[in-house]
Formats: sequence, structure tokens, C-alpha cells
Amino acid sequence: MPEALTPVPLTPAMSSRRLQALGFIELYFVAHGESPTYSEIAAALGVSSERAKELVRQLEARGMLRRTGARRGLVLTEPAAMVSRNQALLLLRREGWRIDVATRTATLPNLTLPLAPELE
Repeated sequence: MPEALTPVPLTPAMSSRRLQALGFIELYFVAHGESPTYSEIAAALGVSSERAKELVRQLEARGMLRRTGARRGLVLTEPAAMVSRNQALLLLRREGWRIDVATRTATLPNLTLPLAPELE
């Protein structure tokens, strides 16, 4: 499993396996642009596929996810999308990006882009 997809360890702030599942699903969305399967969730959390399905049902009941019925049909809802934005910022920072949320800018140190030609 790539480093970016290593599940976040359960902490007192997370308080449940359900939130750990949500964290993994968000990281998976950031890395792949689609939702994980139940099997991928189960493998990441070290639980059975049935337990992964139950966790997803609990997240859906709390309004954090919506299921579309497709194989990769999990969709983050608005409360979860905000957490996903924070996870995306965290991943960018881990990769060396400097993020300034106030000015909505991101820079990558040691990255030189070609200058645009001057207009006459």
C-alpha cells in the first residue's frame, strides 16, 4: 500500500473504527479520485469485509457518505468533504508543498517553471 494510503492510526480524537474508516476513504479519494471497495477498506483497517460494509452503513446513516450502488459508488457528503479538503492539504504538505490557506496559494520549493513570454 503506498505511503499516502497508510491508514491513520486510531487516536483518542477519532474515538471509533467508523471515523478511521472515513479517514481511509477520504485518503483513498485524494489519491485515486474514486472510492475504495469494501475489500480495500477491510484490508486497510484489518477487519472483515462484512465489518467494512457495516462501517460504511453507519457513516451513511450519519450523513457522512452516500452510496450509489456502483462497485466504487461511495460519495463523500458535505461534512465529510470538508474533512477531505483538510486531508488533501495534509497530503500536499507531506509532499513538500507550502500551503497558504489565507491567500489560497501553494508553492513547491525547488520547482522552477518556465516564464510566460512577454506580451508586446
